[in-house]
Amino acid sequence: DDLDPVRLVLGCLLSMLAGIAFVPMMTLLFRVGAGDIQMPGGFFYWQWGARETRTMLTYLLYVVSLVAIILVIGAVAGVLITVLSATRDLTLNWLPMILPFVLIVLYFWILLRTVLIIPAAAIENETNIFAAVKATGGNVFRMIGSLIVVCVLGLLCMIAFAIAFFVISLLLGGLSMNVGDETTAGMIISNAGIVIMAGMTVYFYMAIQLISFGWLGGAWAALRPDGVKACSRDGAAEGGVCEV
Repeated sequence: DDLDPVRLVLGCLLSMLAGIAFVPMMTLLFRVGAGDIQMPGGFFYWQWGARETRTMLTYLLYVVSLVAIILVIGAVAGVLITVLSATRDLTLNWLPMILPFVLIVLYFWILLRTVLIIPAAAIENETNIFAAVKATGGNVFRMIGSLIVVCVLGLLCMIAFAIAFFVISLLLGGLSMNVGDETTAGMIISNAGIVIMAGMTVYFYMAIQLISFGWLGGAWAALRPDGVKACSRDGAAEGGVCEV
């Protein structure tokens, strides 16, 4: 089927709106991971202020800049591959084959060097791109090691969720079959199963988000340059005395 540009645009807009709606929770998880604040109680969280607005703007700027960098590098690499492929020099035939792997390493390096821009903006309530990039300088391998740990934790959460989901599905299915699907008890069990599965899905989603965003917040707190202090623009100093 042909790609419908209208549906593509609508999908991008919906994704952007969903991402913007998640900004307050993302900001909260960044700050919790950095030890800036404690996780609030309750089952619902929503707070939008100057900090969340700055985080959103930094997020949009980061995404647009990253996409632009990737497109420019990809275009230059495409032209280079075309030129090298058209040459008759046998000594250069190996370059087009390894260039994609070089680009993957380059993209990954750029992502690691800039990954703390958004959490730094959320935690410090200030967009400081140079400080965020400086924080990862000389710490790329530490970031990679901690990222591997985070991926392992996320994988373990996925395995635990899959096992729990399978076991509970079997138990509820067995109970429903024993009492009958069309009976009142069977309908109660089925509806209870839907509620339980939905709750488990939300809990799993939040656990993954806490691991990923918490890691980024903790990474910024650990690698924060000496000249940057945790400080809010609303006048509340956090983690030290700061001038606002």
